[in-house]
Amino acid sequence: MKKILTVLSLFILTGCSSYHNINEDGESSLGGGFKDRIIADGVYKITAQTNFAPWTNFDAANETFNRRAKELCVGNYNVIKSAEDEFEHVETAGAAKYIISRVKGYVRCETSKLSDEEALKEVESSFY
Repeated sequence: MKKILTVLSLFILTGCSSYHNINEDGESSLGGGFKDRIIADGVYKITAQTNFAPWTNFDAANETFNRRAKELCVGNYNVIKSAEDEFEHVETAGAAKYIISRVKGYVRCETSKLSDEEALKEVESSFY
């Protein structure tokens, strides 16, 4: 019984979003965290991902994404483009998977002098 509770606790902990700054601290061994970069004045690209878990958890990835956007913008922002995906942290032959849920997107801070349309043009021109 104790072993089952330990395993269950591990799944609960690893399935949560990790608020870990990948830019500053490097990749997390659990897979979670966020990274960002500035695209233009008040426009940011943000990638947020959960720790690995045997299930998809886009709610947790979106929570990290939004928390980081609020920090970068020091308040309100608009999401001008975003997408969700998932991938296996470590490929396994068994039934249990180590899935990381991820949200990638762009935000424009309300304080930006760019409109959403202008910010989207900046985003599209930043692809390389």
